[in-house]
Amino acid sequence: MQDNATGATAPNVAYVPSRPVGSGDSEATLELRETGNGDLALLAFTSRDKLAECCGRRQSCIGVRPEQVDELRSRSGAAVVLWDPAPTSDQRDDS
Repeated sequence: MQDNATGATAPNVAYVPSRPVGSGDSEATLELRETGNGDLALLAFTSRDKLAECCGRRQSCIGVRPEQVDELRSRSGAAVVLWDPAPTSDQRDDS
């Protein structure tokens, strides 16, 4: 899928951090983060590598179509979506 405005290729899957999901689970619990100004943010990543870089290699996630991310933001109560945010040490799960 190509973005006509920039010519860049958009991802086919967005990866959103979640609590671990079992094979019989029909819903996922998304992990939200607090921004510097206190808003809740839903993180979304364009690749599993970028998710691991930010959140750690053991971070669970769900894969969704990119056009579904804003709906997830709304349903989760997050104020914003942060795409491919820079890593911070307090967000990583490498244990």
